[in-house]
Amino acid sequence: GSLPKLANHKSLVTLNLEDTAFTGMIPATWANLKSLTKFLISETSITGTIPPGLGSLEYLEKLSIKNNRFLRGTIPPFVATANNLKAAKLSNNSFEGTLDSFFSVPNSRLERLFGGYNHYTGTLPVLPES
Repeated sequence: GSLPKLANHKSLVTLNLEDTAFTGMIPATWANLKSLTKFLISETSITGTIPPGLGSLEYLEKLSIKNNRFLRGTIPPFVATANNLKAAKLSNNSFEGTLDSFFSVPNSRLERLFGGYNHYTGTLPVLPES
């Protein structure tokens, strides 16, 4: 079935819909889930793009949107710039574009980025030694 709207669940901390038969697009109303720390929606049949409004989820620490082969578009900038995001699993979708933004944010808290098996272009920058 279709993904639930969930607009009235503002105290929801973890959204785990992994390995389900849900279809359709990620509802823009999910940007209203302001308490979310974990957004897990991997291995489904969802389509469309990641709504940019999800960037307003200021407590988000883990984003797992992998193995949804019909999810497309570019990865929104909030994945690189979110204040608390530590892990982003974006592998095995149909994302495109470059990954430059992930390496040009000096204060990013992103510790783990999994993005293989997509359709990226360009080159990876040389990272400074720590």
